[in-house]
Amino acid sequence: MAKEREGGFRFTQSALFRIGLLLGLVLVIFAFVRTTAVPASFGEYGRYRGDNIAENINKEVGFTKDNSVCGKCHQSEFQTLAGNEHQGLNCESCHGPGTRHTQQPAAVSLKITETVELCSSCHAKIAARSEDKIATVIPFMHSGGGDCAMCHNPHKPWGKIGGAAQ
Repeated sequence: MAKEREGGFRFTQSALFRIGLLLGLVLVIFAFVRTTAVPASFGEYGRYRGDNIAENINKEVGFTKDNSVCGKCHQSEFQTLAGNEHQGLNCESCHGPGTRHTQQPAAVSLKITETVELCSSCHAKIAARSEDKIATVIPFMHSGGGDCAMCHNPHKPWGKIGGAAQ
């Protein structure tokens, strides 16, 4: 037990031994967890796993070359997109990787069913982003939570479905 001294408490040898033992045990557990949980290539390129590069090199690429690949079969969408604000976007920016669709069009669909989250990734109002380049909205206030494609054709975003201009 601790014995009282003039300036406060004094640790006994057994208390110091227990604290030292506990600290040593914590360090051993930390070292074990670190060696088993952290990959060997971690830190090779700063705070990154060096093996990550080799793993990603071997992955199959699933993107098409450019929008002209999509335009071969989807001429009307391609032409509509060519003359508006979204013309600089690759089709796969919204529809996802399309290589499998080009190989098996009937079997692999790239149709988007819910667009609020997708459109919000670019069009959500963010205080630090200027509205001069990208039209921004607060999705729930703009549409009441409804799907963007109910009113807007993503290939011609400023025209409302039904022909009326926005």
